[in-house]
Amino acid sequence: MSKKIVLALGGNALGDSLSEQMVAVQTTSSAIVDLIQQGHQVIVTHGNGPQVGMINVAFEAASKTSAHSPVLPMSVCVALSQGYIGYDLQNALREELLNRGINKPVTTLITQVVVDAKDPASFSRISHELQNAGADRIWYIADAFRAGLSVEGVFKLTKIDPWFLVQIEEIVKIELDLDLRPEGKNGPLVRSYASCEEYYESWASTWERQALLRARYAAGDAELARDFLINIADPLRYPTTELTEAELQNIRKLKARMEAERLPRGVRRERHLKLGKGGLSDVEWTVQLMQLQHAGDIKDLRVNGTLEALDVLEAKKLISAIDAIQLRKAWTLCTAARNGSYLWSGRANQADILPDDIYSLGGIAVYLGYGAHRGQHFENDLLAVMRKCRDVCQRLFYGKTEGEAAAATTATASAATQQPQTAPTFTAAPGLEALEFTAFGRKPEVRADGRKCRVAEVARRSDGAVTYSAVLPRRAELPAEVSLTLTEERGYAGGAAIDGPVKLVCGVGRYTVGDWCRNDALRTYSGAAWYGRDFTLTKKPAGRVTLDLGEVVSTARVLVNEIGRAHV
Repeated sequence: MSKKIVLALGGNALGDSLSEQMVAVQTTSSAIVDLIQQGHQVIVTHGNGPQVGMINVAFEAASKTSAHSPVLPMSVCVALSQGYIGYDLQNALREELLNRGINKPVTTLITQVVVDAKDPASFSRISHELQNAGADRIWYIADAFRAGLSVEGVFKLTKIDPWFLVQIEEIVKIELDLDLRPEGKNGPLVRSYASCEEYYESWASTWERQALLRARYAAGDAELARDFLINIADPLRYPTTELTEAELQNIRKLKARMEAERLPRGVRRERHLKLGKGGLSDVEWTVQLMQLQHAGDIKDLRVNGTLEALDVLEAKKLISAIDAIQLRKAWTLCTAARNGSYLWSGRANQADILPDDIYSLGGIAVYLGYGAHRGQHFENDLLAVMRKCRDVCQRLFYGKTEGEAAAATTATASAATQQPQTAPTFTAAPGLEALEFTAFGRKPEVRADGRKCRVAEVARRSDGAVTYSAVLPRRAELPAEVSLTLTEERGYAGGAAIDGPVKLVCGVGRYTVGDWCRNDALRTYSGAAWYGRDFTLTKKPAGRVTLDLGEVVSTARVLVNEIGRAHV
């Protein structure tokens, strides 16, 4: 019996990038078409939260480098995300239907959800409250900044001096974590001295002793702070007795749980500069554990800074010089990358996440002193340092043997960070005769249906990139599959080794331009390609000539007598 089925896809289910989305919609479309094939009507709805964020951040970053790039309103970012998600879903569904011989239409509708203006969480409510000079307006100003409204936008609604608005915006960016206190979020924000003393003497957990390693005087009564640190904090954070096995396991379990639960949804672990494997928390927890174990006997270890404590651990030979170098390098580079990420994005909630687009990586790399267009090089350096740091953490913090630590680190690297050497493998365009490409890699090899092709060097650039031409063997049947393999140069792993699009040189053969694109010929390649067809009119046309390009997925360029006439 035919049913009307409504499917809801979450925005996170579509992946963290456009390439991941393409793979996700193809897999999803297969399951959806199974339902259609059974005679059901299917309506697909989808979330777009992560995609809206990516668009907003991208345009905000572009506006900082180009006066012609505007900061898009959130409503426009929402519409853009809905459009391209729907476009990818529609194309994937249509392809799957055609592959199965099913002639059914696929339609995309962009909808708008209108939030009740009386809803306290709605932006309409925030805008309304901003215009009322009440006692609570400052809190609504903070909510407006959290929602993405600019200083100019808040000024239009409040008429408050922009200087003050900038100060409020800066405060909002520094969200304080107030949960790391006695009894956590369930405890009072401020306690009396007597209450603190009673709590730490009776109830303090192992992790709270560890947290006190960072306790220092910041403001207020200096004498009171000194008294607290000496009489309450020091006996707990610098114990004269060894940690019990139960206390040691408690710290390790807490760290492992934090790694599993605190990572933001949709963020790959190897790309989180704080909570990721080999990130800041690995270094800090390792050093703090050793402080808990040895600071009772070694007064030089009674310091608040991670690097200061690490220097003492190395000087006292409690940690080898090689391990100290790896931890210090990881902490320094992750901290610098974190600062660079914040300066690039302007968002505190993005600072801990290493971006994966080459544009943002390049911007952060330049801030860290790398040359222009060396974002991939910086990424490779950072991930390599983090992997080595994780190996040290596995041994010193988790107590694994050298072999166990190396095996764990290797498994992580293999699963998450290694780059393929082959890019791309693709179905050949009709009439394909040759490839032209520029690469930073070495020993390029091109094969057509498994047969090796002749590859010649055409030109060499000053930056080391080489342009090659590969001629495919002439044969009665056109090649079906072409692969390009090369040995990667340092700093240009994976797709970055191919500099620019791969040019496909096509000769004879009757084909429709759009058909080859629609058949997803480059589904395994993250870069780009273009191909063309030349033809000559045998006689001068009497009137207007119409050139039917078929269904063009991206861009077509038409030249008449080698003069550009149109972009489609």
